[in-house]
Amino acid sequence: MSSTNSARSRRQWLALTLIPGMRPEHWQTVLDQLTDPRDLLSLSTNSLKALRLPPAARKAIAEWQACGGTETFRRWLDAAEESCEQLSITLLTWLDPHYPPLLRHIHGPAPVLFVRGRPEVLHEPQIAIVGSRHASRDGCRHAESFARALAGHGRVITSGLALGADGAAHRGALAVDGRSIGVLASGVDRIYPASHVRLGEALLESGALVSEVAPGTPPRPEQFPRRNRLISGLSQGVLVVEASVRSGSLITARLALEQGREVFAIPGSIHNPHARGCHQLIRQGAKLVESVDDVLEELTGWSHQITPKVAVPAASASTEIPDHLDPTEQQLLQLLSYEPSSTDELCQLSGLPADRLLQSLLLLEMEDLVESSAAGYRKRAG
Repeated sequence: MSSTNSARSRRQWLALTLIPGMRPEHWQTVLDQLTDPRDLLSLSTNSLKALRLPPAARKAIAEWQACGGTETFRRWLDAAEESCEQLSITLLTWLDPHYPPLLRHIHGPAPVLFVRGRPEVLHEPQIAIVGSRHASRDGCRHAESFARALAGHGRVITSGLALGADGAAHRGALAVDGRSIGVLASGVDRIYPASHVRLGEALLESGALVSEVAPGTPPRPEQFPRRNRLISGLSQGVLVVEASVRSGSLITARLALEQGREVFAIPGSIHNPHARGCHQLIRQGAKLVESVDDVLEELTGWSHQITPKVAVPAASASTEIPDHLDPTEQQLLQLLSYEPSSTDELCQLSGLPADRLLQSLLLLEMEDLVESSAAGYRKRAG
């Protein structure tokens, strides 16, 4: 491929990441229908509608076809190209043979990954360690000690570079000269939080920073749940250290179950609100962990053949709609039946984005109103 064609190809991949309104479920449809995702940029208006892309995405693609995008879009594209060049950011695209194989099997994989550091580390066996941003002293100590031990056994430690348990896990891996991957909800050139800039830079020595959003993209609330699916998707298993019942760590654990990954949880004090999420996971079938051997034993001989896990059901309860649920959960419970519905179907019926849908389904599961299976979600029989 000539350098001109190579530059054009990279610009097309970058353009894909800047299309507004695209969520994981949209990318899943694109990847199901198109061998080369870049073909999306040349589809007709009717074809784009047939793919059920959001209006903002269809408009941006039409503008790209007409004149290479709006002036703002072209500025973003130029800035992203410049950052990739200056910071030696690697683009791992869907067609790249070095794209992480485990990530190909998740729902709604990213068509492009931006990687700073060592891209090859994404192919090594990874364990995700996640937990509360407000983890207790014991929680941070557990995250760091488990990361040390697992990194010492040759596992790459993957986490979200957040405050609390995530940061402790990254530091634990680095303390024994292990490898660690930070998955960001911002561009890999904008490490968040700012207090973790030095920690993030330290990961580059033997590990990597990874994101699905273009360089220069600031962290936005909706990007964190999407980031979580990459943390679990890259890993063989997820270890939850501390988590409240409404935490992003539980979303990561739910995604891990749906992706066929192992889920581990460390129990805590019944008086610690950040331990309640772990206790909930254990009741649903996550492996209770007391030592690093519990994790390594479960992952011995772990196969790359992904089979979705099914959470162990908790005690049954009535499926009448309780008054204390918020309107979103009430609406979702009304849509569910005793036959399983996929998350794609529920997204279409409810109009909810996938990240908000998964959060609501998890809360309904915790209320013993909904149960999940490999075929989808359904009301729990009373």
